[in-house]
Amino acid sequence: MACRTGPICMEPVVNINFAIQEIKSIEKIQQIFKKEISSCMKKLCHSSILISTPRILEPYSEIEVVTPFESSKMIFNILLNRRAIILNDMPIQGTLHYRILFLIPTINTIGLETDIRYHTQGQSLIIGFFKGWYIVPGYPISNQNNIKKNNIAHNYMKKIRRKKGMSEKINFSNLINESIIMKLLFNK
Repeated sequence: MACRTGPICMEPVVNINFAIQEIKSIEKIQQIFKKEISSCMKKLCHSSILISTPRILEPYSEIEVVTPFESSKMIFNILLNRRAIILNDMPIQGTLHYRILFLIPTINTIGLETDIRYHTQGQSLIIGFFKGWYIVPGYPISNQNNIKKNNIAHNYMKKIRRKKGMSEKINFSNLINESIIMKLLFNK
């Protein structure tokens, strides 16, 4: 319970386990520090997440489009710009229609139906639903400026932090307060 949300975007943390191997001299800690153990553990968990190679998850939707065959190339061009992953595309037997099944980040579905219907003149049928959570390509914490421009995860992290009213950069000094850690370690 020390770490419900992560330090990157203050979103829920998944697939992480922490193991406290040993606690020394817990009896010697003053009453003041007993209240600070929970916040100290939270900061330690957050700093350990940042020291490792954290990743960000984003929701994906699975969408099926049924369209006339001559419109399928336009749909592929639309999907190319929206980070879509084509799962299946094949003609529907006995008809002049084409079926395209793809995964797409849910954030990129905004305006997708409008684009597809506009470019196919309303002749396409679109059905979609939530599929699951997938890792955003790239690393959200990156020190190299040339990588930051093309790093999808870093840009995604900045957008989420900006949307939540947080600064775009993660302040590491907020996570590690050396005086509290030294007092807990050396009982001074």
